[in-house]
Amino acid sequence: MIRFALRLAVSGGREAVARLVVITAAVAIGAALLLSTLASINAVTTAGRRPLWLNSGSASNTAAADVDPVWWRAHLDHYDGRQILEADVAATGPTSPVPPGMSALPAAGEYYASPALARLVRATPADRLGDRFPGRLAGLLGDEGLPSPDSLVAVVGRTPRNSPRPRAPGRSRPWPAPPCPSARTA
Repeated sequence: MIRFALRLAVSGGREAVARLVVITAAVAIGAALLLSTLASINAVTTAGRRPLWLNSGSASNTAAADVDPVWWRAHLDHYDGRQILEADVAATGPTSPVPPGMSALPAAGEYYASPALARLVRATPADRLGDRFPGRLAGLLGDEGLPSPDSLVAVVGRTPRNSPRPRAPGRSRPWPAPPCPSARTA
């Protein structure tokens, strides 16, 4: 059947063969564009979900959970014109969840760093960068917890006493949002 169709397609001479080649090329280009579009959508969605754990504290993003909450506060720092995202975290109990890319929450006096930040800390004098992160490096953040491979991110362990507290801890959430510094009361 395929032989018969090809014989009919090319029996019209050179014009028919040229038409067949152009149609085949157009279908191949169209299929490649469609597949690359579908792959791009998936890639953007996956990359966009990576840093979501830092935004999971709002009530609309976090469902009630049967775990001890983790108090955290994300803030920005800068070094040599590059932005460093630092997240202070404090577990309030043994069932506190662990963010993606980490095997465990850092204890007070420990921190996890992205591979790019760890390289930068090693290559820079401590008084210029390394002293900004208290304690010792407990491990590297995995790719699933980073917005991109070259992100400068540090997750610093704190105790519940020296960390920001949520405004209304009412129900337990995996990552309760910290209050604004100006909203704290003494």
